Amino acid sequence: MKKHLLLIFALISLISLMSFTVDYGQKPKEQTQKVGMLSDIVGAPIIIAPPPSTITVFRGSNVSFKVTFISDLQVDGVLTKINKYGAKERLQRDYTLHIIGNDMIITLDEVREADEGEYDLEIFNRKGSVSVRFKLNIILY
Repeated sequence: MKKHLLLIFALISLISLMSFTVDYGQKPKEQTQKVGMLSDIVGAPIIIAPPPSTITVFRGSNVSFKVTFISDLQVDGVLTKINKYGAKERLQRDYTLHIIGNDMIITLDEVREADEGEYDLEIFNRKGSVSVRFKLNIILY
């Protein structure tokens, strides 16, 4: 009788362990789906993959980075530089901004020393906006 109870207990324990097994490959997909559902409810864009917090490039080179977002409406974006007082300033240089699917690709050509600093990228649609901040470091060679 004790052997049967132990066997039943072991079987129940094994079944309960199997039911809590997590497929780690599914986790990001499920989180992305949840964020997408939230975006549908709110209507404002939501960033799901920001650029690196610090981007380092050589002076004179081109720099491109990508931001992935979710939005159920057409989006646009604007890149601003943060001045020494912490306020946003309009960029004093040209940059390109391309939207391909849910990716926003920003490119600065021939970066120079004056481009070094903190930037704020704002992604917006008619329902709202979201922004992400990053730092650009320039290496002189």
